[in-house]
Amino acid sequence: MNEEHEVNEDLLDSIFGESAAVSGLDIELNTNKAVAGASVFGGGRGTYTDGYGRYTLGVKEPGLISISFGAPSREMHGMIVGEVLEQREVEIATGQIARVDVAIDLCGTSDPPYERVVDEFTGEFKIGHERCLFHPEGGVFEDAKGLKRNVAGAWVEFSRKEDRSLFGWGSYKVRWRGALAGPGGFGHMFCGDYLMVVEQVLTADPAQ
Repeated sequence: MNEEHEVNEDLLDSIFGESAAVSGLDIELNTNKAVAGASVFGGGRGTYTDGYGRYTLGVKEPGLISISFGAPSREMHGMIVGEVLEQREVEIATGQIARVDVAIDLCGTSDPPYERVVDEFTGEFKIGHERCLFHPEGGVFEDAKGLKRNVAGAWVEFSRKEDRSLFGWGSYKVRWRGALAGPGGFGHMFCGDYLMVVEQVLTADPAQ
């Protein structure tokens, strides 16, 4: 996988003023599909991959950094969330951004199997302090093939700023297109058992 270095001061400033960073792509070894919600820890910091498998990790103290990549599944056959599946070391100097891509093997690690489904979704979206969750109608999402998934709450990310700006704090009845990834531990304090990446909001009305 790739390992590159560059300087991007605007990006560094956006990561809480960190002096260095590591960014890259996390894919599944056997399918080459993006892994959403995978844990990434190193250099005194931690983060998670987004719905497209991308991550950016601020580095507290530049130098030789050991980076751990964990599985996104909540249930790991008795193991904890974020079981380390891959480790990399990278040398990084102040002001640099290192590019580290990785492929992790999820076979046999998640129960039920981790997956990513692109579809249209209807349900309730609740947003507030440290909460940003989507609840499908009846707590169940059924795809076009008739496969059902119990979704207690999916942590929501928006691909477009204009869609995010539609919502203030509160509850909304929504219909949108996007990708549902999981199961796993997503968002603040792992409060989402799935990750919902919204591509387009179709309808949004305040819940009664």
